[in-house]
Amino acid sequence: MRYVPTKEGNKWVTRTCSGNGNMGIDDQSQFKSAVVMLEDAATWSNPMLNHIVLTGATAATYKRFIERLSDSIRSPARKHWKSAIEVATDKGFHCHLMLLLSSDHHERLLGEADNSTINRIKREIQATVPTFYAMRVQPKRHDTPYIPIDSAFDDAAEWLSYIFKARSKAPGGNCYGSSRSRRVCPGHRPARSVKPICASEIEF
Repeated sequence: MRYVPTKEGNKWVTRTCSGNGNMGIDDQSQFKSAVVMLEDAATWSNPMLNHIVLTGATAATYKRFIERLSDSIRSPARKHWKSAIEVATDKGFHCHLMLLLSSDHHERLLGEADNSTINRIKREIQATVPTFYAMRVQPKRHDTPYIPIDSAFDDAAEWLSYIFKARSKAPGGNCYGSSRSRRVCPGHRPARSVKPICASEIEF
């Protein structure tokens, strides 16, 4: 494998999941499958890893957003994604989406412009779920809103590990989703007023 993580006993550990009270990796098999997905994306043209945080809605709404965004990314772009539902006292019921994308139209798809694909889909969902919000998070160690896999593969693997941290995972059930399995994260908790997630709070 291209990424060689640190091991403690028979378990992988990452700096991201070990620090900031993140309590380690919640699910070893889910993280390993994400690394394999990253390895696959490394063969694409111009691959990048993006982190999008979804708040203020239910799992069904988060799933709707992810599927709409994924379906909008057509050839010649390629994509994989992993997601994780989390519950926190201050941030409420939210979802982390890690999107691997190969495209020459990054800004058209995920940029801040009003007519970008991500903002158009966000507005569509907000028409029926006004509390819904989607925010693209920029990695601290890079001057781009994504991590280029070609030049920073290990950094991308570390960043990807964030959504597999044990902290904030609800007990019971599988909180993970994937473009390969198409599983649905369980839970339909009502939206409520929550503290926005800031990039500075994400350990990386």
